[in-house]
Amino acid sequence: MGNSEKDQEVTSGHSNHQRPLFDGMASIKRDGKWGFINDAGQEVIPCIYDEVWAFSQGIVRVKLNGRWGFINKEGKEVIPCIFDDTGFMDEVGVATVELNGKYGYYNKDGQEVAPCIYDCGHDFCEGLALVGKNDLYGFIDPTGKEVVPCRYQCANDIYKGFAKVWNDDNWGIIDKNGVEVIPCIFDDLDDFAQDLQLDCNYPMFKSFIEHCEKSLDFSQPAPPGYKSAPLCALDSVFSIGVKYGSVKNVVNNFLHWLGDLSMETEITTSEVLDRIGYLTDAELSGLLNNFQRTDTHENSILKSKAYILFLEVMQRFYVETCEDIAMMVDDQAFQSTIKSIRGQSSGLTLEYLFILARIESYVKVDRHITRFAKTATGESDLSKEQIINLVRTASKYMAYQNHHGMNARWLDHLIWTYQSSLGKN
Repeated sequence: MGNSEKDQEVTSGHSNHQRPLFDGMASIKRDGKWGFINDAGQEVIPCIYDEVWAFSQGIVRVKLNGRWGFINKEGKEVIPCIFDDTGFMDEVGVATVELNGKYGYYNKDGQEVAPCIYDCGHDFCEGLALVGKNDLYGFIDPTGKEVVPCRYQCANDIYKGFAKVWNDDNWGIIDKNGVEVIPCIFDDLDDFAQDLQLDCNYPMFKSFIEHCEKSLDFSQPAPPGYKSAPLCALDSVFSIGVKYGSVKNVVNNFLHWLGDLSMETEITTSEVLDRIGYLTDAELSGLLNNFQRTDTHENSILKSKAYILFLEVMQRFYVETCEDIAMMVDDQAFQSTIKSIRGQSSGLTLEYLFILARIESYVKVDRHITRFAKTATGESDLSKEQIINLVRTASKYMAYQNHHGMNARWLDHLIWTYQSSLGKN
């Protein structure tokens, strides 16, 4: 139960003390006891109380003989002074009471709305109060009805229509009707809630889910990716700023030159560097039938040159296989070195690399993913982190609900396919 600061006392002569008027009543202190005067200065409630607080909604919290209760402006006990402690009359006209370590609720008319059976009882927030018994938590309404039964191992107060709840080591979110709008399947909602402002903007997440369900073709299989690190790098470098059809041609031309290998071929970074090490940049570009440059600036380089530099960084960091790529997700030195290559500073190439290596949690926030997220949520200023969290959390939610096996990488691919098709149409 929360207690606000008492109103500042002001001296009103001799040993008496008087506080400011609230609700037409001011508390006074005489001989160590408290009572009340009205706005005309008449003592209407005698100074018999150990402690008093300010009037609100026509009643006031008082302590008599060491026990707490509530009285009205006539000094009549509305809620008897029998409790170890009480809260305050809150927004719905209900106060928490505590007796022998258990919590219950009374309304401002003095009616018991919930007996003292709970191990904890919070003040009402947005029409519901968080309560707990036997180490499980739920919510009651102002009539004492358990709108959400005590079935969660942990819960937060309702905030803007939603509350975070915890069961079996996982977090979820419920609405005011107790519906699990996000099931308890997440080991950590804190980062997501903070970045997405989930507690105060759940409709954003809901809109994103609904747009996915309405727009995406979930019959499409998960993107295959590659089994070889150098092929992941090749696709990544040549994917930036172009239509993917040209990238497919580059990969096919390279596989053909290597000896008609397939996308499922496993070949290491060092093996590829040994094969192409004698080629000039122009010769490699001719072999790939692609002379695109990394950007439009005059000092840009051929993408074939960027690819060789990319492989050399991978070799320096002992990245020979897709399993090695997965180890680089949190390696800042590796990522910084890759970004230092001409045309790679945005980090998009790295994101493609991690996805093509079948790292299921990775999301590439390119223009297609960004446009889809902004359209889905109606938000024009989503950050990269917000979009990543949207895709990751939505994929886990979908996997739990109705799309078995869904992950962020797969959902990213579905979104990319859909959004790129809009451009073609």
